Amino acid sequence: AIEDVFSIEGRGTVATGRIERGVVKTGEEVEIIGLKESQKTVCTGVEMFRKLL
Repeated sequence: AIEDVFSIEGRGTVATGRIERGVVKTGEEVEIIGLKESQKTVCTGVEMFRKLL
C-alpha cells in the first residue's frame, strides 16, 4: 500500500508504504494500481528504517 509520494530533485518520484504481499526486488518492473489508471515502473530500491534491504 502506498502511503505517500514525494518528488525529490535529482532522484525523481519516490513512493513510500508497505509491501503487503509478494516479493519486490531492485530492478524489477512493478505495476501501481489504484483509483486512477495503473502505471508500470521499475523498483530502484527497497528500504526499511533508512537501510537498504
